[in-house]
Amino acid sequence: IPEIRGNIQKYRGEAAGAGVRTDTRIVTIQFPADISDLDELFNFGHDFARFADVDRLYSHADKIIAKRGYQIETHLNEILDCAMSTGSLIISYQPVWSAQDKKCSSADTTVELDDEKYGRIDMDMLMKAAETKGLMIRFGTYLIERIFTDIQDGKLSDGKFDYVHIPLSTVQCMQMDFTDRVWTLREKYGIHPEQICFSFTESAYENISEVLNENLNKLSVQGYRLMLDGFGKGYSNMESILEMPFMAVRLDKSLITSSVNKERRVILKGIISLLSEIPLTVVAQGVDDEETLNMLTQMGCERMQG
Repeated sequence: IPEIRGNIQKYRGEAAGAGVRTDTRIVTIQFPADISDLDELFNFGHDFARFADVDRLYSHADKIIAKRGYQIETHLNEILDCAMSTGSLIISYQPVWSAQDKKCSSADTTVELDDEKYGRIDMDMLMKAAETKGLMIRFGTYLIERIFTDIQDGKLSDGKFDYVHIPLSTVQCMQMDFTDRVWTLREKYGIHPEQICFSFTESAYENISEVLNENLNKLSVQGYRLMLDGFGKGYSNMESILEMPFMAVRLDKSLITSSVNKERRVILKGIISLLSEIPLTVVAQGVDDEETLNMLTQMGCERMQG
């Protein structure tokens, strides 16, 4: 440990000279007592810092290995294999209220997994782990097919919703054959593009590339709705939003929850006004009481969920 610490301090000094702030984490592990597989050992070396206690410089591997998040991510391949083969992924649809139409005209897709060993795994953890472990293409394709099946079978309240929001990841949109796979599923299940709104996170959109750009434009030309999700959380590039075929923008929940502050409320009102005048449909999430609903309605927000 002293030798390792000395080397780290040396490199920290060099990094600081270059204007870089380092975050040091050291973990001790007993091999093969804690981990017996060599590949798993190297994977642990890549991943442990994300699960280590942020307040501690030193950690022991057994504490990290015991954490639920680490276990889920490590065994996600087997977890998803089981869930997809048995159909135990729970897909539900949260209504999105239209202030203009005075009804729930669309629905947001949420995914959960009730695993026998690890318990309830929510959508954020599933998608984050799937991206980290390189399983997002497989998981994303399965998710789209399940939703198309639900639409075909009339499970969405017998036509109560005009369309459904389906989340996309950067990895999916970076595949050159992505739109071809969507087309194949569309033909298989007889889905009309207007029944689908693909949502794409703002943080993912920062990784814009020629392939991703082309895929989004293809989806738009084919008649699918496109929504930029999580607006206001990351770096909001208005120029890019104007160039891309988005029809709607979903505000990050933090913009809504922080609107109790007068100054932040002014910012929220300005954002809604700006996006509406482009024009883009503005969707707000985290609308959990009548006061918030009335506030957003007065600001001109068109759609809300919560």
